[in-house]
Amino acid sequence: MPGERRERERTRKPFERLYDDKNPFLGGVLGKTVTDSITAGTTQTQAGATALTTEINRVTVSAVNGDGVKLPSAEAGYEVLVINDDSAQTIQIWPNTGDKIDSGAANAADTNSLAAGASRRYIAVDQTSWYTATTTVSAAGGVLKTDFNANTILAADTDDTPAALTVAEQTVVGRITAGNITDLTATQVRTLINVENGATADQSDAEIKTAYENNADTNAYTDSEKTVVGNTSGTNSGDEAAASLTVAGVVELATGAETNTGTDATRAVTPDGLDDWTGSAQVTTLGTIGAGVWSGTIILEALLENQSGTNTGDESSATTSAEGIVERSTSAENVTGTDDTVYPTVAGAKEIVDTHGASVTKGSWTPVFAGSSTAGTQTYTRQVGRYTKIDNLIMCGFDCILSAFDGATSGNMFMTGLPFTVENVGFIRYGAAFAEVRNINIDTGGGYSFITGGAVENTTTMQIFEAGDAINRAAITHADFAATSALIGVVMYRV
Repeated sequence: MPGERRERERTRKPFERLYDDKNPFLGGVLGKTVTDSITAGTTQTQAGATALTTEINRVTVSAVNGDGVKLPSAEAGYEVLVINDDSAQTIQIWPNTGDKIDSGAANAADTNSLAAGASRRYIAVDQTSWYTATTTVSAAGGVLKTDFNANTILAADTDDTPAALTVAEQTVVGRITAGNITDLTATQVRTLINVENGATADQSDAEIKTAYENNADTNAYTDSEKTVVGNTSGTNSGDEAAASLTVAGVVELATGAETNTGTDATRAVTPDGLDDWTGSAQVTTLGTIGAGVWSGTIILEALLENQSGTNTGDESSATTSAEGIVERSTSAENVTGTDDTVYPTVAGAKEIVDTHGASVTKGSWTPVFAGSSTAGTQTYTRQVGRYTKIDNLIMCGFDCILSAFDGATSGNMFMTGLPFTVENVGFIRYGAAFAEVRNINIDTGGGYSFITGGAVENTTTMQIFEAGDAINRAAITHADFAATSALIGVVMYRV
């Protein structure tokens, strides 16, 4: 009955009507249902998502990322296309109540949001399961034409993160050690292929010659120099440089006649030419030598050089006013130091200085305040000593300042630690002079007015006293010292 059929068709779900194989028109392309200008639900939950009721659904408004839509109840063979035509925001897609997407949990949204400008198709395989039919390339996870500007390539420095890389002119794309993919500079490319800057495979002869001669010991060897070296004529033909008083070169030997004439300034005299020389007329200032007269004969060597090793009388002795020969001094003469006619060597001069000169040494020492009965252990702000030793005379400077005085210290006070033992010649106290005295008690009521001191013979100590006018000095004791007592000065003695 036609009326009953129309009512049944009217009450069936849209997808049942679309896929009715008895109605080719409704099941064909022209029969697909479309909903346009959909606004995604704003609660971002399955319950609040906008329900989709047609096969093709275009979402035009998503207020914020994550607003959503909900698929129809799944039926085997259903297909739904979702288009996100929002300009910027993503949308979430939920299944209907009790359904699931891509084997996910029931009622859970698709794990992949649909990016703005992208679309996705879902296919139901039974009454509860939807599957994504195709993966749509989108800005969220694919490569789009819009990702590329002019002169760019796609590169990734970490997994799954491709990005456009603009390649500059005159560069090569590559990657150096520990670096990322980039357009390499000329310097980086040369480093990669191990080629120096400016290297060329087509250097000219002149460039090679210049490069070679820029190295040490590689001077140019010219054709003219080769001709000079190669000339073996035996005469100065003009190719060789002539010798002069300032320049080395070729020279011609003088003949006997030229040697006797004695006027040629360019030729060299040989020993044979000198032996044959008879030109005494040219020598007017030589005169008499010993018993011989220069007349072309050999002058005896004994007349010119004494070989005996002593002054035999033929030579003049050196004096303080005239040059002459002089004898070298012996070690004994150096030690005696009285002979004024001999000379010392370098070693002899040192021997003389060591024997007759003053010996000077310098060094440091550590001054220490100590009691005669109990030395104590003091604490110092400064504790510095320097000495100079000239032969057996010692000059000791000291700068000794306390920061704490040991209460266990007792007895008369000494400064110990002198660098050398004082000579023992009887009861002699070598004196000390103080540049500064601090916080040492003086018995002014007893007539004492200043601090003095002296090195104690046969020890390395200096005793500290108080003294005054017309009164015997008295020992300074531990009771006269304080936490900040100080002595700065010098003591002299012999060793």
